Amino acid sequence: MVSENYACAYKEVIEVLKHTKREDVNKIPKLEIILWRQNMKKDYNFKIDENKPIEDLKIVTCHLGQGSSICAIKDGKSVDTSMGLTPLGGLPMVTRSGDLDPSVVTYIMKKENLTPAQMEDLLNKKSGLLGLSEKSSDMRDIIASVNEGDEQAKLAFNKYVRTITDYIAKYYVLLNGADVICFTAGVGENSIPVRKAVCENLKCLGIKIDDDKNNVMGEMAKISTDD
Repeated sequence: MVSENYACAYKEVIEVLKHTKREDVNKIPKLEIILWRQNMKKDYNFKIDENKPIEDLKIVTCHLGQGSSICAIKDGKSVDTSMGLTPLGGLPMVTRSGDLDPSVVTYIMKKENLTPAQMEDLLNKKSGLLGLSEKSSDMRDIIASVNEGDEQAKLAFNKYVRTITDYIAKYYVLLNGADVICFTAGVGENSIPVRKAVCENLKCLGIKIDDDKNNVMGEMAKISTDD
């Protein structure tokens, strides 16, 4: 069962905003504040499995946002994560590279005559979806470009989806199955095409997505088929 404290947390955020300087509040996108107000009214008493407490479930969480990572959870504890020494490792993100052959780093540094600081900036701020698409770090823009036939956008989308798929499959084996695969954060909660593409890649594991149930954005929902 997902804790109802989520709604309380949103209420606390809104309360804090009441005591925050107007100029600071204005820096927060209005859409975010609207979503916070909506979420504090929602019922988060969402049961994942009637027969099992959440601590007994095998869960793969996919946090897909500006920063992204995937976590394998067993007995209520994280047993592995896609991140490495820093969040730079793992999935390609909006501007972070994700996993790379270490030789790529030294090759580019030598070829472009980059300092360690410049290389770090390249990996963190100019790679990922932005670097692959050569256009945008926003998944919405990339999907729009994919629909227009843009090859670089296709490369970015396919690499992103493939890496998510690879990590879920890896953790499926590590956990000896999965009771729940959870998509969260900006892309995870709002990108219908990303969720669909990832789940279709995992059909061989018995994972089936319901297109009608998947047609949802920013809401907690079960998107798999009933079987």
